[in-house]
Amino acid sequence: MTSITRREIIILIACLALMVGIWYHFKPVSQPVGEYHPALIAPEVKLIPKITIHPKALQVYAPIATAHLKLPESMRNQSVIAATEVISDLHPHEVVSLVDPLTGEVTNLDRKMPYKFLAAESVKEVRLSYGWRGTEKMARLSGSWDVLAVKGWHLGATGSLDGDAQHYIGASVAYRW
Repeated sequence: MTSITRREIIILIACLALMVGIWYHFKPVSQPVGEYHPALIAPEVKLIPKITIHPKALQVYAPIATAHLKLPESMRNQSVIAATEVISDLHPHEVVSLVDPLTGEVTNLDRKMPYKFLAAESVKEVRLSYGWRGTEKMARLSGSWDVLAVKGWHLGATGSLDGDAQHYIGASVAYRW
């Protein structure tokens, strides 16, 4: 078994510190589960001015929809024109709501977006597994934290602890599609 030199430990700590620094600088917005927050405006329409249209009628859900969606009390007197669920797949999604000015019908569209060229992220995972290492049965506790993405490549830290007290810690790179 090889021993870790002091230089390798310093390089590992410096790499981890750099990744954490980059993550904090570009820290993604994290929203608590179950709470409503204003959605981010898509960059494609951020600078386009809004205009007023006058549809003949606007189709909305019955007032009970605000209670079913568990909207805050301050919003319960408003009408729901759309409610969309987006299944998480680690890709950014863009949801667009369209109103037909003749019928007032609202249509929601969901577009899976490509990964950004460079983005801070915070994807954490803890995993408990049981299997074989060589011919030996082994339990393993492992964890990872991805902090930076370059297109489909994700950089972060990873570590594991085996049932026989062997451990591993290091930097990681993963590819997702």
